[in-house]
Amino acid sequence: MPLFLVRHAQAGSRTGFAGDDTLRPLTGRGRHQAADIAGLLLDLVGTGPVTLRSSPYRRCVETVAPYAAATGLHLHVDPWLAEGPTEEARHRVRTIAPTMNDRAEVWCSHGDIIPAVIEMLATQDHLDLGVDPRVQKASIWIVDVGPDDRYTRAAYIGPTC
Repeated sequence: MPLFLVRHAQAGSRTGFAGDDTLRPLTGRGRHQAADIAGLLLDLVGTGPVTLRSSPYRRCVETVAPYAAATGLHLHVDPWLAEGPTEEARHRVRTIAPTMNDRAEVWCSHGDIIPAVIEMLATQDHLDLGVDPRVQKASIWIVDVGPDDRYTRAAYIGPTC
């Protein structure tokens, strides 16, 4: 089963938000993107077996909440998906591969974590990321795991709106 790496949907500007950045919510456009992501994930992953994980930042939780609501899946909030150091996310992507024989993983994270994971897999597992790999807000990387627990193929789905 694949790993789905979701970059959170559009949130308000970092400088325009007066509170704690971890609490910055999605914009109206971001809520539409989150609904689109839920629909895409329903088409691509379905309802299970899936493990759904998110950064603790509000904008990430809000991005995958519609999918969680539509499927009844428990949303695991994992601090290692938060902005900042990427080592733990890189480690986790390696340790989950052997457990994904019968289930998918959906992770929602940030513009630093997802590129770090994708670039590591491209280097170590020789994934073809295309000419100009992107990680736009409200985008999804789909990464397949092969029988040897190596990541074998990556495909990118850009934002729908």
